[in-house]
Amino acid sequence: MQKKNEVNEIFKNNISASFQKTVSEILISKLEAGLEILNYKNINIKSLSVVGGVANNQYLKNKIENYFENKN
Repeated sequence: MQKKNEVNEIFKNNISASFQKTVSEILISKLEAGLEILNYKNINIKSLSVVGGVANNQYLKNKIENYFENKN
């Protein structure tokens, strides 16, 4: 007997949430790596801009903001 996977709203919402969470983790990791490189090169920055689709996505924007607010 095979289980039939059903694509319903709950499944779509779960996939979307998982995707957003993963993207936020990757973006934060990449931002940290870039900031470490700048720090190594003694380049200090005072602000960071997040633009485009990421800035338009409230979840991603909040995760990035919260990460850096909590880091300081």
